[in-house]
Amino acid sequence: MLSILANRNPDSFVPGINDLVYGNPAQGIMGADEKIRQGRVAISSLADYKAAKKKDDTILAQTALREFRTHQAFLGYGYLARPEQAVPPVALSFYAFRLMVGLGVLFPSCFCSFFFSRCAIPSRQRVGCCAPGCLRSFSATSHRRRDGW
Repeated sequence: MLSILANRNPDSFVPGINDLVYGNPAQGIMGADEKIRQGRVAISSLADYKAAKKKDDTILAQTALREFRTHQAFLGYGYLARPEQAVPPVALSFYAFRLMVGLGVLFPSCFCSFFFSRCAIPSRQRVGCCAPGCLRSFSATSHRRRDGW
């Protein structure tokens, strides 16, 4: 199911956290340790470029800039000490999604139970706007009717 959502193909590969951190050569995924190494090369070549620009050495600056551009995509990884630092905090998203789904089930079920109790029980058996045994949180409408709102 996730492969359909991610790539619109039921047979596609969706990488997991271990694939992204440690790499998966079979799928062509580079590990974070290689990305960190390339990021450090990008950082050092950028420093070389800045130093060459200060000295007005255009040949060295162009060489450093060319090397930087080959490793530029991994610049942010160069500041990490270990591959495990590339993993974002997943627990918050994991449990927030479950809470969202739980509330998405709870709210419509409360609405349906209130609507059913409102339609199924005749008005003369209702206490206020709710049937006996229903949640009294919806009773504000009876106060509005009684007070003339």
